[in-house]
Amino acid sequence: MTLLAGGSDDKSISRKRKRMDVEESRMVHKRRHTLESKFLELPHDIHHIIINEFLDTADILSLAHTSNAFRYLCYDLYLQRQSVIQKNASPDIHKRRITMRINKYTPRLALLILMSSLRSNHFAQVHACLWIDLDPLYHFQNMMFNFLENSQLIVTGLSFLYTPQTLQTLSSEVPSLMMRLLASVGASCTFFYMWENPQFNAVTTTINSFGHHLDSNHINVDAIRPAMDGIVSMDLPLSFFDSPTIRTLAPHLLQGSSITSLVLSCSKTATLQDILNDVKMPAVSTMVLLVLSDVTQISFPTEFFHRHQSLQRLTLTNGCSNPVNHIAQGSILELPPLRTVTISSNYSGWRMSDQSLLASVSINPTNYRCAHNGVFCDEVRLLVGAVSQYQDTSPKFPYCLTFPGRIRNHVKLHSQNCTCFPKAHDQLAVNVHTLVLKFTRIMGTDSPLKDWVAFSSYISKWLKWFPDLKSLQITYMGPSSHTPNTELSLAQSLKYQSSKDLQTFQCGTEENYTAWYFQHDHWIPQS
Repeated sequence: MTLLAGGSDDKSISRKRKRMDVEESRMVHKRRHTLESKFLELPHDIHHIIINEFLDTADILSLAHTSNAFRYLCYDLYLQRQSVIQKNASPDIHKRRITMRINKYTPRLALLILMSSLRSNHFAQVHACLWIDLDPLYHFQNMMFNFLENSQLIVTGLSFLYTPQTLQTLSSEVPSLMMRLLASVGASCTFFYMWENPQFNAVTTTINSFGHHLDSNHINVDAIRPAMDGIVSMDLPLSFFDSPTIRTLAPHLLQGSSITSLVLSCSKTATLQDILNDVKMPAVSTMVLLVLSDVTQISFPTEFFHRHQSLQRLTLTNGCSNPVNHIAQGSILELPPLRTVTISSNYSGWRMSDQSLLASVSINPTNYRCAHNGVFCDEVRLLVGAVSQYQDTSPKFPYCLTFPGRIRNHVKLHSQNCTCFPKAHDQLAVNVHTLVLKFTRIMGTDSPLKDWVAFSSYISKWLKWFPDLKSLQITYMGPSSHTPNTELSLAQSLKYQSSKDLQTFQCGTEENYTAWYFQHDHWIPQS
């Protein structure tokens, strides 16, 4: 009987413990539920801060898979952690513009979440600048195009990146890919830029393809018209068109009724010459044409400026890293009426039919990094040669001349053998009244005063090219020369050595400069 009584007590204690455990479990569950409810009641931005601050990437993904309430917030945070979506100040994705980047380093899981795990209205009314690489575009094309066409994302800008290696490998696929991409972003896209990544960054991709690929033989030209007519700004490296197959895209990509700004860059002049015939942008007002490794002058097709009567600002520059001892004289560069012109020093002859609107002419060297003395002097003399000659009248606009780099080394080491200055047989740039000169660093930190004296002597001799100069502005990169009377001493030197008609003088860095005007035989600082 005693044993039975003892067993009964043990069972009673066990039942009590079970009831207590159940009750404790209920209390814990209730407290957890209360905490979850209170956490859910917190503002959305507080959720964002807490999850982003205290959870690592793996935990964020786990929370997304276990909580319906936080799934899409966690997906957004994960995509930001993977640099697919740029993290902005506002935590609510629906209250901001975003930058979306898809490149060959983007994890496949991030692409799958972005394109197949979000609701169709997740990006509704969200404005995005889309950066996309050719490599993932090709391998995930079907998924990407479906996402762009069905996600309600408003793509306001498109930046397309490629490596020469990938472009060559996929050349037969690129025309259809580019057409479909532009058709997918539609008329909301206002700028379209291409970027060529350096060859050394190219790697052989190991991404597996998803979905079927487009028919490379089928190109719907009409489908891209809304996008091309909505684009306002375009920047294209012409190396994109090196392949004959991709070259067929040029007439379609270089036509747009709304494009106001165009930048084209290439290595050789012949490449640009070939493309200019395809450019038809009646609204373009700013055009930048850059040839990076060829000093052969560009000549425009006969009807080019007639097709672009809205053009106001033109940049036309050639460059070359090798020494240029002589630049062959091309035909006279005939320009329409423009407001601003920037040319390189190889355009030694140019004319404008009407200069009444012209506000400035800038001339850049063809070689910014001159390796030795003779090359530097040749480049400087070419700058002067590109200034048009005015025998009877003076231009109402300023000339802005940018000197090659390493001016400090040139002045210090080669002053005795320098040929930058005019000789007896040289034709001077007469009737030029206003001049802006731009330099890189002209002084070092070790001996700034000595450097300034050497520079002052150099520029006083060089300005003899411009005997009728009345207004001069000198701008250079820091450090500033601001020691007592440094600019004043230069102004006095110029007035009595080379520019007797000089009336106004400004000198310094863009942030820190002094301006003077000459009155009653004295230089007076402007307030």
